Amino acid sequence: MQNYHGYAYERLKECGISVAQADLLREFNRHKDIRLPQIDVLIIDEYQDIDSYSAEMLWYIKGCYPNMQIVMVGDMEQKIYNFTTLNVKKFVKKYLGQHEQLHFTICFRLSKEWALKLGKTWNKSIIGVNQSQQVCQMTFAEIVDFLCNQNAEDILCLGPRPCGPDVVLSYSKLLNALESACPEKFNKKSVYASIRDKDSNIRPTDKCAIFTTYDSSKGLERKICVLIGWTANYWVRRKDLSGQPYEILRNIFCVAASRGKEKIIILKEKGKLTWKKLRTKFRTNHITDKPLEASHLFDFTKQEYIDECYSCLNIESLNTEKERTVIEVDRKDGLIDLSPCVGIYQEAVYFKNYNIDKTIELIANLFRHIEKLDINANATLYEKILYLVSLDTGQERYRNQVDKIHFITKEQSENIVARLGERLSPDENVQVSCNIRCDKVGEIIGLVDVLKDNVVYELKFVSELSRKNYLQCALYMVGLKVPNGILWNVRTNEIYKISINDKKAFLNGITKIISDGKVKEYKGPSWTEQDKNQELEEWKKNRRSAQLTQQERAGQNLYVPKQSLSEKSWLKQRQDIISGILLGNSECSINNFAIIDIETTGNRLDDLKFETKYKDTAFSVGIVIADSNTLQPVYAKYFILMPECEENGMFKECLRIAPIEITKECSREECMQELKDAFFKYNIEDIFGYNISFDYQHLKELEKYKWYDIASKAAYLGENPFLNKENGSYYETGRLKKGYGVESMFKLVTGDTGYRETHNAIFDAIDELVIMQKLDYKPSEYPVKKWRR
Repeated sequence: MQNYHGYAYERLKECGISVAQADLLREFNRHKDIRLPQIDVLIIDEYQDIDSYSAEMLWYIKGCYPNMQIVMVGDMEQKIYNFTTLNVKKFVKKYLGQHEQLHFTICFRLSKEWALKLGKTWNKSIIGVNQSQQVCQMTFAEIVDFLCNQNAEDILCLGPRPCGPDVVLSYSKLLNALESACPEKFNKKSVYASIRDKDSNIRPTDKCAIFTTYDSSKGLERKICVLIGWTANYWVRRKDLSGQPYEILRNIFCVAASRGKEKIIILKEKGKLTWKKLRTKFRTNHITDKPLEASHLFDFTKQEYIDECYSCLNIESLNTEKERTVIEVDRKDGLIDLSPCVGIYQEAVYFKNYNIDKTIELIANLFRHIEKLDINANATLYEKILYLVSLDTGQERYRNQVDKIHFITKEQSENIVARLGERLSPDENVQVSCNIRCDKVGEIIGLVDVLKDNVVYELKFVSELSRKNYLQCALYMVGLKVPNGILWNVRTNEIYKISINDKKAFLNGITKIISDGKVKEYKGPSWTEQDKNQELEEWKKNRRSAQLTQQERAGQNLYVPKQSLSEKSWLKQRQDIISGILLGNSECSINNFAIIDIETTGNRLDDLKFETKYKDTAFSVGIVIADSNTLQPVYAKYFILMPECEENGMFKECLRIAPIEITKECSREECMQELKDAFFKYNIEDIFGYNISFDYQHLKELEKYKWYDIASKAAYLGENPFLNKENGSYYETGRLKKGYGVESMFKLVTGDTGYRETHNAIFDAIDELVIMQKLDYKPSEYPVKKWRR
């Protein structure tokens, strides 16, 4: 029994390969000849948390033992991490192939009533059979009194951390109250409280109380669970964060609300969160008006974007293995994590210009809603560091329970000072502020540890450096527009020189991180004036070039308003869009959907004989495949069906106006086969269209796929943000009574009143994709179309 990294470690060790823990899966996947022990049954737990790297490992294992039995256990409704671009549902389906599915519905932890509420929110059946579980509300004082009479090991407290000027009650306040009221029961030996900047190996045990966030609640279970922040205010604060999907946030809250076996206590706060609010979907926000901290930018993002940025770095080791000796410092006191204290200490003790008093004042003002702590004007450096960390974490235990004199010994301190002195002077320029502005996405701010001779120094005191540490240093280089940086783990004396080999690609990756992939290209201040001039020349060159570059294709907007363009110019614009963007993009995305449109011969009666003159049958099919996360196209194809196209039709004059590069004249059978091949290549299960029933009726060969109607969002008041009671009349269901066709809707969402529907299948499919982009719903938020048999 192993986790993915542990299994990779064992196999690599057998091959004599040693790498950092964070790189184990990547290294395993690099080798295609690793011999694996015999596997008869592969049991995969928590399959909803599989990422692209573990998926690649699993494919390799299956390739070695294709006949092994596979058992996958998990629940997509309990997926609370959003760290991969992998479409887990599609991966599981393809990995298992033909399989039997079992549903476990009985929950022994929850009561019948509470299970029903969670089940309704999760849209699944949960049968709670725990008759002893109680759910209640208490005031803060009532919770303190109640918990003081309980065993510490029975308590789990979940809630927000202190977060800047946002006045939200955190779990730290309850921790402080309990440790003050009952210090003999609640202390550093009996209570684990998580912090953001952790690095030690401290883990909660079955014998201690746990105070942590909703996000960390998966897998935890106690007799008593206290929920702090079960409020509409906290829900809104979380949903407004950039890149926060509805499903993930809903799962985080619901998982947190299912952790107590005997008692779930909800703190009485203003604006209680309702189940209706939890069930109300929202659109993911991809723009933030709050500055993002550079030190935490890479903590909650997709691993693929991190790797994309990391691939832009040149990293060179500046010392040998013999020069790397460890300065051992105990970074814990009982269950209190001292990692942030040691990190602050190494800078405060050595650099003359490090002003810890100024930092304390800054944090105290930032967390102005927290009760001000007292500190003596003549306090020692140790006391000030503990005070600072206490402010930052909101946990008074750093001031009240940690040894204020000996958390770093004299010898350890001397070793740290001596090591820093090998490369840096005590008079260096420290705590240098910097910022990066990504236009229309957000701003990143940070404090650089040291800036010396136009080189950024990022100092760490950790067990092992990670990719995030290298990227943080590179981010500071961008913020200060300097060419080089040095990442130095003072604890182990590992020193690396960092430069960026592709600045534009690096900034594109950073933009994807901030926007969760919604925006793919960086727009903002140039790196240097020289870069700015170079970009201008490249732009002029590309503007003259008929062939768009790959990078431009990725960032090209599908729709440019028609304005005063002539009809031929408008037609050419669409042709250029298809040729330039879609043809050059051969990358196979994991998570895609298709938009389909057809044109038909139509039913026409002979005016004299009152007979059908020709059949209503499809004579052209347009298909666009787009990425589900970005709604950007990755493939396009236009089919003219033979011999159907030889019949007359209302819009036959528009039949052959699409770019020849994507046009194919063929039989209907060839068209259907090529469509299915493209759907297989791009992992397509979902087909979209506007008023899709018409297309579905004419393409019965594709009926096994899931069909979605764009009009289910576009034509309804309350679903379409461009609709209001003043610009339309509606049925009781909210559907527009008239003016909900493609042409009317396109005009509404783009503001282009001069637009006219082309009635060419590929052009119309692109226009329908534009409508989806403007509505800004994820494909998964559209209801699947139910067909009557």
